[in-house]
Amino acid sequence: MSAIPIGVALLLYQGKNGRQRLKREARRQARKGTVPDATAAPASSESGPSDRPLRRIGIGLLLGGAVLLAVGALLSPYGLLFFGLPGLILLIAGLIVSVSAI
Repeated sequence: MSAIPIGVALLLYQGKNGRQRLKREARRQARKGTVPDATAAPASSESGPSDRPLRRIGIGLLLGGAVLLAVGALLSPYGLLFFGLPGLILLIAGLIVSVSAI
């Protein structure tokens, strides 16, 4: 069970050459009116724009999973079994979809 937070942290980790970090730096450089350096340009041009509908679906799945977990926790231990397990599955699926849409 302790592997879940570590896995989520690794999914969201952005290294020095992470796609999101390079995109963000390119946007900042464009706002300043300068051209980004040569190391950031190829990586940011390879990654296209984020898929907004897919990201919204992922966020919806995350919210649905959170609601199911909350309902299951409020009902009883059996409610947690019946609502919590699908909620956990929705949370994981939503996290995967929303991260992959970035």
